[in-house]
Amino acid sequence: MTICTFSRSSIFGPVVDGKMNLNEMGKMADEVWSSMFRFLEDVDTWIVMPNHLHGIVAIDGDHARSPENRSSTW
Repeated sequence: MTICTFSRSSIFGPVVDGKMNLNEMGKMADEVWSSMFRFLEDVDTWIVMPNHLHGIVAIDGDHARSPENRSSTW
C-alpha cells in the first residue's frame, strides 16, 4: 500500500546522496509501521519516503478473499 501525505508535502525528511534521512516526523512514521509487527503478522516490509510511505501487507488465510470468490457479505 502507498500512503501519501496531505498535498504530498515532504514532511518525513530529505533524500541526500540517494539515502533517505528521516526527520522526527519520518522517525515517527517508521516507528508506527515497526510497531505493527507486534500486533500483525501480515506486515512484511515498508519504506518511508519524503512525502509518502510504502508498506507491504499480506492478506492471507481464512479472512482473505479473491475477486473470483466474492460473496454477498462483502
